Amino acid sequence: MTFQKVFGAAAIASSLILGSAATTSVAFAQTELTDQQIDETRKTAQNAFSEGRPEEALSLIEKVIIASPADLSARFFRAQILVALGRGAEIREELVLMSSLNLPEEDIKRAKKLIAAIDKDGSRLSGKASISLGLGYTDNANSWPKNGSYTSGSGLVVALPDPVYDQSKKQTDTLRKASVSVYGTYDITEARDLVGDFNFSASIDDGSTTVNKDKKTYSAGGGISYTFPTGTGFKVGGSVASIDRVNYHNDSNVSTDIDQTSYNVAINQQIGPFGTGIRHVSSTSDASKLETADQSDATTVTNSIFVGAPFGKTMYFRGTLSAGESRSDATKDIEASRKKVDKDTSSFNLIAVKVLPHSQRLVASASVSETKFKSNYVGDNILRKDTTNSLTLKYTIEGEELLDMLTGYELGSSLSMSSTSSNQESSKVTANTLMFTISRRF
Repeated sequence: MTFQKVFGAAAIASSLILGSAATTSVAFAQTELTDQQIDETRKTAQNAFSEGRPEEALSLIEKVIIASPADLSARFFRAQILVALGRGAEIREELVLMSSLNLPEEDIKRAKKLIAAIDKDGSRLSGKASISLGLGYTDNANSWPKNGSYTSGSGLVVALPDPVYDQSKKQTDTLRKASVSVYGTYDITEARDLVGDFNFSASIDDGSTTVNKDKKTYSAGGGISYTFPTGTGFKVGGSVASIDRVNYHNDSNVSTDIDQTSYNVAINQQIGPFGTGIRHVSSTSDASKLETADQSDATTVTNSIFVGAPFGKTMYFRGTLSAGESRSDATKDIEASRKKVDKDTSSFNLIAVKVLPHSQRLVASASVSETKFKSNYVGDNILRKDTTNSLTLKYTIEGEELLDMLTGYELGSSLSMSSTSSNQESSKVTANTLMFTISRRF
């Protein structure tokens, strides 16, 4: 028996076609739409949904289903819209029916996944817990040479003073990395227009050759966001972090510990297919454990603007432009502090998301940033300037695509590469990181 006959008969008997008796009564009084009209209506519905008009998209895709009751892709799209609208209960029985039919395995998994989303929809709390393990590499762990060199206006490369302690050559290092993190949201109101979020994380970097990059990092944060009836979103949040590093090694200073506090404010607005927004972040860093630690105390302010939009049916792009400044908070050794921390930074980041079949996803992120120091001279009145280019590639797949026992889990891997060029030799660094992650949704 064909899918159309099986599904059609079952749907009529169960009154499931469009989730109500009124629409069911006309579901199989097939509307006279040509195949071309059906395709055009489907595309219009998809565009409406991607542009933030789910109610319009729902009305259009229901016309497609009425004209072609056995159109499985249209039914899945309608279910997706209803889940997004918080009305998944209207479609749950139909999805249960679809998951019990002799359909392709991929379609059965889609139905079960939507059912799980509907069942979870009744809970105000949702989130993800992750564990990551990986390896990192850096070609200049010890910032060699300590004080660098510079090229004069005549093209002559001039060495700066020798390092304070033994750094006779550049040290490469391989870092063992591990981290755990939890992120979640809680719907404060039933309308889900007021939402709180929270996050916790802990990570460790352990160098196999040097102690320069060894560190333990702990952080916690949260925020609250409100979405106005106009679709405008407003969010405020804050976080605290502590970085525990090796302070002394072989009677030499290595690194300070750092405590950081930050807050952020963001506004976003959907304009047609474009998601736009602005963000303000202010943070303070308090260094400790070394005699000169106070010289690294600073306040950093960063402002960002972003624009994102879908591209086709399975891709999404977002670009972010940021500008920030760091200024010394030191109350003594002020000039030395300004040399270390006073700087302006500008950056551009582009993220591309590609949705693949079988619940797979690729995320690529590329960024370029330029940092100009305000008081750090490398000779001949030349101020220090760093430029960093970075690229991250991330792949994820839902666990149930591999094994039923992994349902509810997400598996992922990522590769990050960065390169910093500078007119101060000790700041030239290349670093790569490979991570593997397993996450559990709740």
